[in-house]
Amino acid sequence: MTRRSDPESSRAHRTRCPTPESHATGQTTVPLSGERQHSEPTLLALDIVHPLRRRIPLGPRPLVLGRDVELDVRLLGDAVSRRHAQIDVRAGVAAVTDLESRNGVYVDGIRVQQGHLRPNGVLRIGDHVAVVRQLEANVSASFTEHLPGMWGSEALLDCAQLVATVAGTVQPTLIRGESGTGKELVAHAIHSRSSRNGPFVALNCAALSPQLLEAELFGHRHGAYTGAQGSRPGLLRSASGGTVFLDELGELSGEAQAKLLRVVQTGEVLPVGADRPVRVDVRYVAATHRDLPKQIEEGRFRLDLYHRICGVQIEIPPLRQRREDILPLFQLFVRKQLGRTPSLGTMLVEALCLNQWPGNVRQLEHIASAMAAVHGARTHWRLPELPRELGVTQDDGQASLPATSGSGRPKDMDEETVRRALHSHEGNVSLAASELGVARQSLYTLTRKFGLRPDAFRRGKPRER
Repeated sequence: MTRRSDPESSRAHRTRCPTPESHATGQTTVPLSGERQHSEPTLLALDIVHPLRRRIPLGPRPLVLGRDVELDVRLLGDAVSRRHAQIDVRAGVAAVTDLESRNGVYVDGIRVQQGHLRPNGVLRIGDHVAVVRQLEANVSASFTEHLPGMWGSEALLDCAQLVATVAGTVQPTLIRGESGTGKELVAHAIHSRSSRNGPFVALNCAALSPQLLEAELFGHRHGAYTGAQGSRPGLLRSASGGTVFLDELGELSGEAQAKLLRVVQTGEVLPVGADRPVRVDVRYVAATHRDLPKQIEEGRFRLDLYHRICGVQIEIPPLRQRREDILPLFQLFVRKQLGRTPSLGTMLVEALCLNQWPGNVRQLEHIASAMAAVHGARTHWRLPELPRELGVTQDDGQASLPATSGSGRPKDMDEETVRRALHSHEGNVSLAASELGVARQSLYTLTRKFGLRPDAFRRGKPRER
């Protein structure tokens, strides 16, 4: 991808930093990494996530995108027209216009002639998939330093800044977020950046046994109860000098809440069978996906414990609100499994970015691991490789992309998969076959089998139903 290097363009984007690749090719782009840099105020940007990661600042000057070397933004690829699309920003609102391209412009999975680019929306132009970002001006924060493993979207900015702020304090901290967003990673980040030399001890509150609650938390003396052989310090004393991570805090029973409150208030634990309390020096970090204020109103969570344990609150946004993180995280999980990253088809990348991921990062990791186990021998993954159970949905009641079926073999392809590929590539059989991972002649055989005419999917022709 390149930008035209005329004087006006240079002045408008003089804060951009060249990547190592740009020195070799003459391209000038902003690298997408964990490090945010000082820049002039830029409200919107286009984060290209596939096939190469690039950031294109969007300003008041219209940008024309396509293959032509004279355009503002050059996009390379067989599916890109010479003049493919134009992006205009007026009053902070971005709009894209299809410049009569062959393969179309897709906004949130829907082909448009003109369409608005909302923040966190997904744009596909030819072989390129991008996420629209709303940026904050003059901000500098190192995501890779403060939140390792969570990647670096602007949606994590508040989270990263709070981690950096509270890590050096002893303030109890509550991490809120949906299941699978990475709450334990944030807790680890707080502990590792603190000055505490003790261990990080994670406690799953939902798994605490009511019968053995005190023994698990506070420890026990030898012979304190039947089966108590030897003495154990308990989880809280094991974390002395370090951090106790109370995962799923909202699942604690009323009895457990009362016992934990006493420890937090006094800083002492009484091991089962002991006659004297023992001092503990721990820092508490808790996490929950529950609405604790609502649970307090309903009488299911203690208000006094809430005030004791929730000194600072950190909110982790769900994965669907930081779509530019989806692809790098997916590739990271695949690389952990295979030791390499296969190349990915454009429609597969778009489907990953459009999914709502109700299970967040944990679900994404599960999907990546499952695909690596089943398709690890392949060097290129396409849309049919997505698991059948992965529904691809969108916000605001827009049309959805159904989960794909088939395995890349002609005999396993269903009509909907073939129809979607032909529609996406405007009846171009070669591109559709490449995306589906089948031979061109095999796709022609399938179109005859399902009664589909490729030319009916081309611009200006009536659509197949």
